[in-house]
Amino acid sequence: MRTKFLLAFTMMAFLGLSFFNESCRQNSNNEHFDSAKLFSQARLYELPTYRSLEEALKHPDSVYKLVIFNAGLEEVPSDLRKLRFLNILEISYNKLDDLPSFIGDMQYLQSLHLVKNKFCDIPHSVYELRNLKRISLSQNQFDSIPSGLCRMESLEEIYFDRNSLSNLPESLYDMEQLRILVLKRNKIKEISPDIRKLHHLEKINLEFNQLPDLPLSLQELKNLKSVYLRGNKIPRQTIDTLMKLMPQTVFHELKPLSRK
Repeated sequence: MRTKFLLAFTMMAFLGLSFFNESCRQNSNNEHFDSAKLFSQARLYELPTYRSLEEALKHPDSVYKLVIFNAGLEEVPSDLRKLRFLNILEISYNKLDDLPSFIGDMQYLQSLHLVKNKFCDIPHSVYELRNLKRISLSQNQFDSIPSGLCRMESLEEIYFDRNSLSNLPESLYDMEQLRILVLKRNKIKEISPDIRKLHHLEKINLEFNQLPDLPLSLQELKNLKSVYLRGNKIPRQTIDTLMKLMPQTVFHELKPLSRK
């Protein structure tokens, strides 16, 4: 009995110490977070963009935007972790299929662009980016949107065009904060009526998929400004009905037959 008691006590002490260490680590991270280094999109537009990691490393604490474009990269350089205040990272048109774990420590990242690489899944480190607002994984090798991405409460813009998506996870429709959703040139065959839950959606691009129709629940999205539907087989009657019900929305490149 005494042995069991000692074993249980030891285990509880170990768990308590682990919890304490984790709490200290999180508190330490929070204490070192400088919110002044988290810039608005307008301010980021004004800041310089670095297009060479070598150049950026000359003054790493002053680099907020880095673009490594078409450099033939098969892995992310470890020196990238020195750019601790990065708000925007683009590593597009390379040969990446994974990201290093230290990406999850880059807590100032608001935009991550990984266009035209070889990703078929999202590295777990991305899910740790608590300030990530927009992610672009266009022209990769996805056949579905990972459910983990749909649990990221900070994400407002998702770009998944030119992949091989055939359906959308139900959890996507729970992303009430989503403003922009770009899914053109996939193989999507259905949009759930639950799209009504995307209350903040402003733009959706569904061009060149395999949609036979659209749910009329789309009309409940009062903030929706732009819809792109070319290249589907949606009945003209459905589109005309939605146009009548959604006077605040522009159905781009479709003639507004019923708005006379």
